[in-house]
Amino acid sequence: MPLPAETFTLQGYDFAAQIRKHWQLIERAEPVPQDHTEFEGYLWCRVAGERGEAWIDQLDLNVASRACEVFGLLREHGPDSKLSGQSETEWARFGQSGFEVLRQGADALAEEMTPQGLCYAGNGRCVAA
Repeated sequence: MPLPAETFTLQGYDFAAQIRKHWQLIERAEPVPQDHTEFEGYLWCRVAGERGEAWIDQLDLNVASRACEVFGLLREHGPDSKLSGQSETEWARFGQSGFEVLRQGADALAEEMTPQGLCYAGNGRCVAA
């Protein structure tokens, strides 16, 4: 669920403080029923302390999570898509979509980015086309 924006960006990164600050709002929110995805299962395992040797596991949890979501948005709506205005259900779908690629590693990510208007430089980096 989206929480009210913070005045200073840095405050928005303190997850525990955000939960405490907005607890009443969170308690009043209606749950969104949906099936759990592999992406959500992966996040659950990471929160529980499990971390493998895969490329995505080398990323911090917050980076891996957001990368999957944003890359999924890119895959489904293209490079001009907006981060704002997406529903919780859409973010769950985007997260799964991005996870399907990112769990395969950096080369899969680079390969998938080519049709999105980016090209693979061949050295592990993507550059604008």
